[in-house]
Amino acid sequence: MKASPILFPLGKTIRVKSNKGASAKDVKGAADYKILSLIEFGGTPDEYGDHTLASGNVAKLVTYGVIYPELFGAFGDGVTDDSLAIQAMLDYDVEGEIRFTQGFTYVATDLIASNVSHIRGFGSLLLRPPSSLASDYILSIVGDGSTVKGLNFDGNASNNVGHTSRSEGLRVLGNNVVVSETDSSNTPI
Repeated sequence: MKASPILFPLGKTIRVKSNKGASAKDVKGAADYKILSLIEFGGTPDEYGDHTLASGNVAKLVTYGVIYPELFGAFGDGVTDDSLAIQAMLDYDVEGEIRFTQGFTYVATDLIASNVSHIRGFGSLLLRPPSSLASDYILSIVGDGSTVKGLNFDGNASNNVGHTSRSEGLRVLGNNVVVSETDSSNTPI
């Protein structure tokens, strides 16, 4: 017998107790989603933050002005490559703050944050993947007026032997960008 899909009423906000990788202490393994028709949503869900339901409707992530990588499927376990999930988070249209979970290590590289206002790391670490053939930077900030606070970078130089790039942590392409309480290891910055 084939199971019927669960039908959620349009306009209702639901709490999902578990998503891919949701393990952040502040997220508590849950996320809220508002159910919209595809027309109300007005585009194509990214399937990281927003999801297409079996009914054809869309579950749109409710951010409350703050988003975490875990809401987009990142694990922050220091092993899993979280690059795609973090990039989806950085691309998500949020008015507020992007927060990385304190004490987590996110394996990632080639991240681009365009016109993101506030990124808070709370001491978390962005670690370049081993044997990475990616670009020179773990994170590039593109745009004016951003703030990056408490986010650390590790270029993982010992595990990227033979790579010709310099494996730098952070690149800033903009004006009035404030970077504070940030540390970088195994990188030249």
